[in-house]
Amino acid sequence: MSSMKTRLDAMPGGLAFHMPYDKDAVAVLKEMVPAADRSWNGQYWLVSNRHGDTLVSIAEKLFGEVLAPFARGYRAGC
Repeated sequence: MSSMKTRLDAMPGGLAFHMPYDKDAVAVLKEMVPAADRSWNGQYWLVSNRHGDTLVSIAEKLFGEVLAPFARGYRAGC
């Protein structure tokens, strides 16, 4: 089992961003990703492809993780 706290998966309709609950991280995500470009389904955030760099940044800055194999500039389905 992975020790990673965060995960980013390409999904139909966007990027699935898995992260542990942290009120500050949720606030940052909501500040950086407009409501129209994100939704919570009870397990993960489904975020528009255009915000891939933002999700990578949140994982790095708030959780100290690099979301491999995703690199900056990655946009699923583009």
